[in-house]
Amino acid sequence: MNSKTAIIYSSVDGQTLKICNKLRDQLLQKKENVELFSIDHFKGDINSYDKLVLGSSIRYGVHNKKIIDIINTHKKTT
Repeated sequence: MNSKTAIIYSSVDGQTLKICNKLRDQLLQKKENVELFSIDHFKGDINSYDKLVLGSSIRYGVHNKKIIDIINTHKKTT
């Protein structure tokens, strides 16, 4: 069974996106099932993924509010 991975990112100047693209490319080379989403366009259910990677730039010591929201919404322990 091939696990399903979501990479969700927030990038201001494009550096976080470059890193996430590189990670996605590496996973695809290993035949992983991976999808890349901007936090602004992600409308899916993170529970439908086996693995989740969050990438976020930091501006003036603060992450994008949408990244913080997704963490806080789904941070319950199992």
